[in-house]
Amino acid sequence: MAFPVARIQQIRAVTPCRKLEGHIGVISGVVHLPGGQRIMTCSYDGSLRLWNLESGVHIGEDWQDGESAVIAIALSPDGKRVVSGSGDGALRLWDIDTGRVTTKWTGHAGSVKSLCWNRDGGRIVSGSFDGTARVWDVESGEIILGPIQAGYDVNAVIYSPDNAMIATGVVTFPEKAYVKIWDSKTGKLVTNLREHHYTVTCLAWTPDGSMLISGSLGHSIRTWNTTTWQQITVLTHSSILAISISPNDHILASVSFDGTAQLWNLENGKPIGLPLQHANSVSCVSFSADGNGLATGCLDKNAYLWDISVIVREAQVGFNNLPLSPDDSDKSKLPKADIRRVDQRLENSGRVPPGSVDHPRSSGRQSPSAYRRHAPRRTLLDWVSSLFRHIHTKDSILGSTPSSSQTEEISTSNNDASSPLCSTCSALDLKAILRDGVSQERALPLGHLTDILNKHDQCGLCRLVAIVFRRSWNLDTKPDINIAGITCALYAEWIAALDTEECAALHIPSNVLPARRDLCHRLRIDTSSRPNEVTAAIIAARSSILPEIQLLEEDASKVGKAKELHGRRVGQTVDIGLLKRCVKASIGRIRMAIVPAPRSCRFVALSYLWGGTGEDYRTTQANLRQRSRRGGLDISVLPATILDTIQVVRRLGERYLWIDALCIVQDDRKDKANQIGAMELIYGKSVFTIFAAGGTSVRDPLPGVRSGTREPQQEITKIQGLHLAVPLVRPSEARMRSEWNTRGWTYQELVLSRRRIFFTSRYMHFECVKDVFGEDIVAERINFPWYMHSLSFSGADRVIASGVRLRNQSAMRLLNQGTRLRESGYMTMVEEYTQRRLTFESDIVNAITALINAMTNAYHWAGGDPGKAFRFGMPLIDLELALVWQPATNSPRGRRVLADGSGRPWPSWSWAAWRGAVRYGSAYVMFVGDDPTAPPGIRESLVKQWHIVDDDGNLVPQDTHRTGRTGDGAHWAVYVAPKADIDARQLIGKNASLRPGTLVFRTSSARFNVARADDFIGADTEANYAIYSILSDIPRPSTRVGRIILPCSIRSPTSCEFVVLSRTSGQAGWFDDDIFDEHRVLERLGYEGCMFYVMAVQKMHGEERMERLGVGVIFDRAWLNSTAEQKIVFLG
Repeated sequence: MAFPVARIQQIRAVTPCRKLEGHIGVISGVVHLPGGQRIMTCSYDGSLRLWNLESGVHIGEDWQDGESAVIAIALSPDGKRVVSGSGDGALRLWDIDTGRVTTKWTGHAGSVKSLCWNRDGGRIVSGSFDGTARVWDVESGEIILGPIQAGYDVNAVIYSPDNAMIATGVVTFPEKAYVKIWDSKTGKLVTNLREHHYTVTCLAWTPDGSMLISGSLGHSIRTWNTTTWQQITVLTHSSILAISISPNDHILASVSFDGTAQLWNLENGKPIGLPLQHANSVSCVSFSADGNGLATGCLDKNAYLWDISVIVREAQVGFNNLPLSPDDSDKSKLPKADIRRVDQRLENSGRVPPGSVDHPRSSGRQSPSAYRRHAPRRTLLDWVSSLFRHIHTKDSILGSTPSSSQTEEISTSNNDASSPLCSTCSALDLKAILRDGVSQERALPLGHLTDILNKHDQCGLCRLVAIVFRRSWNLDTKPDINIAGITCALYAEWIAALDTEECAALHIPSNVLPARRDLCHRLRIDTSSRPNEVTAAIIAARSSILPEIQLLEEDASKVGKAKELHGRRVGQTVDIGLLKRCVKASIGRIRMAIVPAPRSCRFVALSYLWGGTGEDYRTTQANLRQRSRRGGLDISVLPATILDTIQVVRRLGERYLWIDALCIVQDDRKDKANQIGAMELIYGKSVFTIFAAGGTSVRDPLPGVRSGTREPQQEITKIQGLHLAVPLVRPSEARMRSEWNTRGWTYQELVLSRRRIFFTSRYMHFECVKDVFGEDIVAERINFPWYMHSLSFSGADRVIASGVRLRNQSAMRLLNQGTRLRESGYMTMVEEYTQRRLTFESDIVNAITALINAMTNAYHWAGGDPGKAFRFGMPLIDLELALVWQPATNSPRGRRVLADGSGRPWPSWSWAAWRGAVRYGSAYVMFVGDDPTAPPGIRESLVKQWHIVDDDGNLVPQDTHRTGRTGDGAHWAVYVAPKADIDARQLIGKNASLRPGTLVFRTSSARFNVARADDFIGADTEANYAIYSILSDIPRPSTRVGRIILPCSIRSPTSCEFVVLSRTSGQAGWFDDDIFDEHRVLERLGYEGCMFYVMAVQKMHGEERMERLGVGVIFDRAWLNSTAEQKIVFLG
């Protein structure tokens, strides 16, 4: 934000006045003790410590009871006791005078994450990882309320000031509200506050009880009116870990994962002063009793003391005067702070003996020196002046608009003169902004987006901003997007984090690591709003959500930075030297022949598109002998992609290259089957894989290997002596745009490759399981290893995670024998793979055979035998979970046929039987149309035995995992699964038409009506599948009992046959609650396990077998009320 010149006054640099060192674990909590002389901290090292505020040294011995991490502490209202919560699930009550545990309470089944005393000190509420909150009577130690089922992992609990209510904040979970308010006497739910989109980590109640404040990992702090429970305002800070309110209600302190603490004016929602910078994430915060001091705990295992009286008073410009302590609240003007420097008197010893400081009951205000500052300070005038270039004229202190005679041609990479700027941009000092940074909260206004677009040919900076928005918002292709009224502002933040663990492993001293403020800053453009269609397009394209401009490495020194993480010029050809540094290739020779791979040899693989080209370049039995001789591979017949790949491999010094068209004898069925069956070894063992993602066929060149084969289209402009560039598209976006990304066979090549080099139409990038490097940014390691930078997580995204799990198979087998489908990555694999296309639909399973083999071996399913672990692409180890796949609504309604020439369709129970994309989401997808986060979950198996007819017509029982009841289950409707025994001989005799691939099981069957759901918003009228409501006439006509996704061709309304599969969870509104839960039992106890997964089936044409129509959920009591009958299902 801009500061009016008339209001500028001095502000002090924000530095801590004390650093408290000694804990050997992360500090998780901090409280100020009465008397103003001491604070207490707790730590994951299992200890509590007392500290002297005056000297900053440790008082006495550590307080410790057991070895469990201490995660939370809370001070009693009288200041005589403190309660701690630990990783062992216990609460401990400590006497502050003696430092000893007086009481230990147990009851939680998980770590105690949060604690709060009530106003009179008679009760304590605790929140736990076990998802519950409990209220304890301090004198008796009894649980007098609870367990309150608050959600999943209760991070925050707090009493209201009048003791009437308890607020809880939980970890994100799709079917849970994030903040819940409870009646503190009855434990009944008062209301849900659902506006947070991510995990709620902390809560605070203003002392007058009028406002509740919640902080979350979603970069937001939200304030709530406790009378109406309406949201008042949203404050933006990075991922919030803790908050604290000053004793007078006026100031809020928030601490964040980004290593900062920020003060806020609660009257107007504005930040106060600059953020308090820490070396690492800040985990906890506490105000002193007089409001002048702030204590913070950091992940660097240290605590810090801050004198905020100076910060608040010097930041009064443009704000209402803020009282610090309760005594000041009625004063019209704050007194000036005492800023005289004093000598720092520290004890030589690291500890002070007990009793050497004032007793907490000795009263008196905090010592003036306890929070006194001792670091040099910058002024606000210095800071603002460094951001604005003052051009002194009679008309404007910030300068005037350049006249037409001053306007120069906008510079490009071929014209190195600095570009002219408009009056707004000329007032910015970009060197100072990039050197010192500007937080998003203090972003500098650039004006309306429409004005910036109109000035693109007059101002160099406006030109770059216009290019960013035209590209990222697709403004050129979507002229109807409404951008009227959208304003822009410029800020600059660091874009990376050091990998401190690897730095330690490399023995890099911590004192040589750069501070966060010294890391590269990147210009970012904040907007007042963003159209919904733009957000959806950005997410779909995997592009950057933040419009950015980067400084090139050649000018990094001009702003006092190293080259790391700055932009880099991209030429017409790939920098092989850069590529060598990324892969650290060894030197070797290429024989230009097809040779057997030596045992344990180092080789490179190629992933590319065939593109329907001729067969002259492929290896066949006719040319194999010739090609096996030295020099026998005729390069004149090789297409451009292969020729360029050979050139890259040669220049990287690698000797062996595997290319399927050359290394598989294409007309030898045995060789082809063997190599296709070993693809997981080929791509999994290659030193790296080259991905030709810049063309549409093998005839296209590998972009950037030869001059003229790519056009980077890098936009660079020189402004105020600095070369600024629009970053090229992110690696994930470049891959998503490629034709290569649409093909089915290339998917497993991506997942299984350990290191990947992508050649796209714009640039080359390298990625491995730990990092992503690109040509247009200096992201490769030079001086320090990076944990995170601007390309992080922009590579193969979730695909990387799957690949990591499937590698190092022999070492993982024993560890992963118990791995279930939900954790294996299988469901993600199916979702991403089925979005791709196949030339031959019958290849649907062949094209992921390598992934199936790797998964079977890695997790040792069926003894490591893929033929027993999978059938028709479906994992038999967790068949009941695999069966609940759903088609994407826009998938074509088409059935695949087997490749054996019989014309028989694939079994309908497998996703591989149906064309188009498939997704695995929780039952939530049937109520909102999408579920981007949670996979499906089974709470209880309801089919005792599954059978599959093998290729010889034998009915083979399957060794599948069965899930016993999970959770309490006391309020679940009792369902008795039909017996499992099936006489195979009788079935085969009675069902002569029984065919291989038929899934046979005994369950219960019932008929229900279905009708298109009329409450689903945003349904695609062109979709092939839709959401239907399942209806029952018991107890009332057309009672809603569940939902299902069915083909749109199903008439509405109509009747369908359903069969039971398993039990899952639900939530309020999934059925007619007023009818089935009139006494609110489920509302009190939860909806876990109250639904059945069911499959709608119909008879196959001309057969007695059934086929799958869709999978849905039905309320368990509604099923038991129906006229269900037991039957044996033959599912073809």
